[in-house]
Amino acid sequence: MLYGVLIVGLQIACAVHCLRHKYVTRNWLWLILFFPLIGSLIYLLVEIFPHWGKPRSGNPNPLRYRDTEAELAQERSAFRKAGSIRSHEQAAELALQQGQPREAILHYRACLSGPCENDPELLYKLAEAAFAADDFAQALEALHRIRALSDYAPAKVRLLLARVYTVQADYAKAEPHFEYLLAQHPSPDVRYYWARFLHLQGQVGAAQTLLSELLAAYPIGSTAPPWLDEAKEMASELKQK
Repeated sequence: MLYGVLIVGLQIACAVHCLRHKYVTRNWLWLILFFPLIGSLIYLLVEIFPHWGKPRSGNPNPLRYRDTEAELAQERSAFRKAGSIRSHEQAAELALQQGQPREAILHYRACLSGPCENDPELLYKLAEAAFAADDFAQALEALHRIRALSDYAPAKVRLLLARVYTVQADYAKAEPHFEYLLAQHPSPDVRYYWARFLHLQGQVGAAQTLLSELLAAYPIGSTAPPWLDEAKEMASELKQK
């Protein structure tokens, strides 16, 4: 009876340890559950005793998950430098330069495989291409995946989310993102797209004031953001109203 209780206790302790430590693969859990004594003893010998009281470093055991996000990023980087992935990424960038965002989408989707399946940078580029192609559903899907999986460039992701919702006339969802960005990351890009949002909301005076401030910050000869010509055109239209 006592022997059985000890085995169950050992099994539970090993299972809890496995669940609480993300660097441990869940394959161990099945071994512990189906082979209570042998599985638990093997788990103790491989995963617990060798590292008792020591800080973890490296990833010598292939059964373990990567210890840090940095290791995963390194693996993604190496994978992206491989011929097929890099060629797809370059083809996508070229397609965007040629005004073919739908072709770029196909190449970016081809990049999202293996270690790069959830690469946040590639997902963001996919979202940008989808936005340019007016495929707003795919853009939102990619952006939501980024937010669920990582904290990659939160300001950029929020701004693109706000722009997608604005184009869809879903102003109730767009406005909270703009408000957060204006409070935390009030970049010229954020302020420009906020001015467009205000214009669409009928707040012409506020939009005009903001556009005037933005245009004054970029005198002739300065490095211009991609939206500067659009801002000038919008400001001119608002003056005529």
